[in-house]
Order: sequence, then C-alpha cells, then structure tokens
Amino acid sequence: MVVFGGNGFVGSQVCKALVGMGLRVAAINRSGAPREQEEWMSGVDYIAADVFEPEVGCRLPRAGALAGV
Repeated sequence: MVVFGGNGFVGSQVCKALVGMGLRVAAINRSGAPREQEEWMSGVDYIAADVFEPEVGCRLPRAGALAGV
C-alpha cells in the first residue's frame, strides 16, 4: 500500500494501521524516514520524494507494497 505524506500526523497513523493489518507499506514524503523510529516502522519503506516530480514512480517498490493499489 502506498501512503503519501506518511510522516505527517494523519499519514503516520494510516501507516501504523496498515502495518498492523499485516500489509507492507511504502510511505512517500519529502523528508524520507522519520528521525525517531518506533517498532511498527520496520514495516514501512520510506521514500524521500516530491510527489509532483515525475520520477517518483520509478522509486516505488515493485513487489508487495503496491498490492493494495
């Protein structure tokens, strides 16, 4: 599953819930992985990218993370 803004208040809660459901998550945001790590964050692939740049699609994981899209 791909979450845009996965470091934000709402996005991080969405990521946490998806990981809790056993899904593999790709979080796209401008800053990449958060500085403070919690245990559930190991189930998230953080991708530093600007969603308005066309090459973002090239950085997405090909298997697993996109299963829910």
